[in-house]
Amino acid sequence: MPRVELTDRFVSGSKVGDYFDAKTVGLNLRVTPNGVRSWFLIFTSPGGKRARVTLGRYPQTPLSRARALAIEARGHLDEGKDPRERNLSYYKNGSNTEYGAIPESFFWRPQRTRLYFEVASFCLGLLSA
Repeated sequence: MPRVELTDRFVSGSKVGDYFDAKTVGLNLRVTPNGVRSWFLIFTSPGGKRARVTLGRYPQTPLSRARALAIEARGHLDEGKDPRERNLSYYKNGSNTEYGAIPESFFWRPQRTRLYFEVASFCLGLLSA
């Protein structure tokens, strides 16, 4: 996995693969074959295992924001906290002022049964009529 000094120009034109930032420890850019560019932080959890937390996708999350999020997550690690737990509570509690609180129902997804699909197809039939 190459360690390079990431720039906006490099990120926008990068090929498929994983790239680590030379400036920010653990910041990882993953480019998929479909061209999706995602930011991750690779770290050692307080339990001693290697772990990864998603920071966002490029270009919605620019390089400067990804670096800031990685530094913030490293701060949580220094306090002995797992940044993956903070990430979930951050969105549940509405600390994300850009979007507000995400309802609890988003995190709990019930099993979709046959009845669910029958009702959905019936509703779609009514809408298309």
